[in-house]
Amino acid sequence: MSRYEENLWVITRDNLFALMDVFIKTREVIAPVRGHGGEVIFYPIESIDDVAWDWQYVNAVLPPKRFFLPQTEIMFEYSFDNGYRITPRYDDQVRMIFGIRPCDVNALIFLDRFFGGGSVSKKAPYEEPLFPDSHYIKRRANTFIIAFGCHQPGENCFCICCESGPFLEEDYDLQLTSMNGGYAVEVGSARGLKIIYGNEHFFRLASSNEVEELGRIKEDAVNKFRDTCAYMSKAIRRVTEGKVDNSLWEKLGERCLDCGGCSYVCPTCCCYNVVDTPLAEKSGIRTRTWDSCAFAGFTRIAGGEILRSDKTDRLKRRFFHKLSYQYIQKNKRHGCVGCGRCITTCLADINMPLVVESIRKQ
Repeated sequence: MSRYEENLWVITRDNLFALMDVFIKTREVIAPVRGHGGEVIFYPIESIDDVAWDWQYVNAVLPPKRFFLPQTEIMFEYSFDNGYRITPRYDDQVRMIFGIRPCDVNALIFLDRFFGGGSVSKKAPYEEPLFPDSHYIKRRANTFIIAFGCHQPGENCFCICCESGPFLEEDYDLQLTSMNGGYAVEVGSARGLKIIYGNEHFFRLASSNEVEELGRIKEDAVNKFRDTCAYMSKAIRRVTEGKVDNSLWEKLGERCLDCGGCSYVCPTCCCYNVVDTPLAEKSGIRTRTWDSCAFAGFTRIAGGEILRSDKTDRLKRRFFHKLSYQYIQKNKRHGCVGCGRCITTCLADINMPLVVESIRKQ
């Protein structure tokens, strides 16, 4: 049960459709849809009929992080005329992410701790970044989260090992779980509660039997995951203590294709580059674009020297950042949420479960 609101609510499928039609008229609604190639992607919808309702056990090929950290964005315009003038460009669009999975919500919490802005519930205090990112913070504050709990894991899911699923305990607005032809609705924030009381005719309080049924659904879902979590704990300990033989990173580094796909599909990866582009003699724009620590050029410094020119060093650093307890303490959670996208994407078969298993065997 939600830690924010003790009551459990229920909404029928028809009422959910009607409620979503109301939201679509007042804000941009992002939901899982089928792309041209048949894959599931998060995309703005114009009707509830656009939603790919069969996405239940399929994670979207790309995380919804691009709606908070766009792949390319203009941060500000600059000009010089009797002094410099900076004009920020902010995205003030009010959005709703509908159908986001617990793993991706936990990834947003991770990004909150990197860029600033805080969590929804404020129940997990952490040190604010030295320079909070106002562009990310505005998008996060303007985005309403309707999460869907997972009845069963997808083929490559291991969120339970990263304490990021299959259900959320906090840091969401509403969490829906399919049940008895409708949906159980848990409230995780003040604005989630405002939606309930502002649209009471769509909801009803759950009965004691329905509360018990939700508990059974959650318990059954957890039991469907493979018990590999002990391997994750051992890998974290060995990486933190520096007890992983470098031969493992060398072997994996030889296979790495330097494509950066792992970074782009990972919901917690947020490396970026910043470029100033002149548009006239005394004016221009600053643009932020996604980057990847898998690329050699990511560590290029003034003078052209590359600090991590060896793929082995870059790959080792990536997994150290994901698994070292040093970073877990700083970010209050793993750098991996167990979404399984790296398994699906990496052509060289270098993914978190494989690396964890390799560390265990070593």
